[in-house]
Amino acid sequence: MREGLQATHVSEAKARLSQVAAMAPNMVRRARWLNRSTFGAGSGFVLFAFAVVDYIVSVL
Repeated sequence: MREGLQATHVSEAKARLSQVAAMAPNMVRRARWLNRSTFGAGSGFVLFAFAVVDYIVSVL
């Protein structure tokens, strides 16, 4: 391999840092949607549990 095509430690670090900066907004967006979906699933479970308790109380 020729000397000019080899990546140095500095150029490799710069390339990785530029990828991080480019991907960061997308990762934040994904994390926000994951938080929202987790909250939604948890809320649905709690509401379902309340509905089951309400049904049991009304039957008794």
